[in-house]
Amino acid sequence: MRNRSVTWYIFFTLCHYFVDEYVGRHYSEFSSDEQMDLMSEMVKAIHWGKKIKELPVCFIRKNGGIVPLLLDTNVSYSKDGSFHHTRCYFRDDTGRR
Repeated sequence: MRNRSVTWYIFFTLCHYFVDEYVGRHYSEFSSDEQMDLMSEMVKAIHWGKKIKELPVCFIRKNGGIVPLLLDTNVSYSKDGSFHHTRCYFRDDTGRR
């Protein structure tokens, strides 16, 4: 659980939010309306165990601005085939745009 908390802390720090502003809220609240279909497809892909590599996504900063990110993710399963964990990596893509 610690790694997950650190990942989200870094992600929301990029978006200029404090912990008490995002804990208990769904990540889609920080995504633009235009990206809801993309977010839905991303969640489905993760659910089915597909890797995502350098998927460009945009999230809304606290000040209303947009932060472009690249998402990499993969899913790990236990030996018995049950879900084990997901790893998500967000990278700031501001400098590449």
